[in-house]
Amino acid sequence: IWYSGKLWRAVSVNNGAKTTKLVTQWNISSTTYNPENQADFEGSYMEDWLNDTTVDGFLGNLRDYENFIVTDAKWDATMDANDLGRIQRPDGTTTVTAPVGLLNMYEYQSSYRIDQLFSMCYLNNRLSWWTLTPYSTSKVRYITDTGHSEYYSPSNAYGVRPSINLKSNVHIVEGDGTIGNPYRLNGDNDTNISGTLLSSRYSGEYIK
Repeated sequence: IWYSGKLWRAVSVNNGAKTTKLVTQWNISSTTYNPENQADFEGSYMEDWLNDTTVDGFLGNLRDYENFIVTDAKWDATMDANDLGRIQRPDGTTTVTAPVGLLNMYEYQSSYRIDQLFSMCYLNNRLSWWTLTPYSTSKVRYITDTGHSEYYSPSNAYGVRPSINLKSNVHIVEGDGTIGNPYRLNGDNDTNISGTLLSSRYSGEYIK
């Protein structure tokens, strides 16, 4: 899915709310998660930057985000120290309400079949990136460039793949859902931008 100058992957659907969870195909940035020994997503550097509505934040660079994404989305950041392949579905012990979050380890684990190598899962982009799941009170889990899971101090810098939930009333107007021809969303599918000022465009877009 192409939205706001970025390529996203659909990860899951909430059948009740009819919303679709997306994650960026590529790392948008690389940054620390939080100060050392502070593994909580809520109140972290990561949460602040993802949901910053100024031009310096991620949310502030999404086009008309109130019309496209769920702004009171629930993100399950429950701790899990199990090995990849044995991650449990989080039970809501620790949740955060915010427009933008990250994928948790269970969502990443669900992206491969049990008979495949972890590195073959469709969410592995051959880069290292943070997840939402703490390994302990002082360590946060991240995905390695080989597609496996590790954990490290939140004061280290790894890639960031923001995640959002598309509203149920968002419509697709073109595309076939492939990387070369992604779905385009109504209201974000500019067809005539002649004379448009560069200052009105969005980070990640191509210009000619």
